[in-house]
Amino acid sequence: MMGCLYMGNKPCLKLAEPCAVVMEQFLRLLHHCGMDPNNVDMLNCRGPVAQELIANTPVRMMQFTGSSRVAELLSRETHGKVDFIGRFSVPMLVM
Repeated sequence: MMGCLYMGNKPCLKLAEPCAVVMEQFLRLLHHCGMDPNNVDMLNCRGPVAQELIANTPVRMMQFTGSSRVAELLSRETHGKVDFIGRFSVPMLVM
């Protein structure tokens, strides 16, 4: 997220449900420290809702960390626009 912000991009975060509360508090801290609340979007939803959003919006790049099953599902849903790049082979969805 921070790298995205440093490069002038606006991240949209969708975290696993157990992690969402922690990220929300971190974003509140950043806002308290002066970050514009409009710089980051955070989705608090289940996977199928996020999948629908990814399928029906002009997302250019998505960093995905999660299960292979979900990565394969996203790959099918986006017609194979998943590229494994980086040192840790994190799936990047480029649309």
